[in-house]
Amino acid sequence: MTMKDIRELETKRIHEQLRSARDKVRELRFGLINREVKHVREVRQLKRDIARLLTVLKERLTVDKTKTPDHKA
Repeated sequence: MTMKDIRELETKRIHEQLRSARDKVRELRFGLINREVKHVREVRQLKRDIARLLTVLKERLTVDKTKTPDHKA
């Protein structure tokens, strides 16, 4: 998944993708322990996708914070 693809997603969908990727990593780790997984690189790719998803979420959070005015009296 590329950053362009992720940025086009809605925030709710990004959260769903993040949850799904984390579950998949968990399953793959158990598979590695039991020697059921053949593609070890898939874990690395999923971890990178998780990092990309978190980066976009963090960007959106900081943009939302800068858009809200400060109500200092």
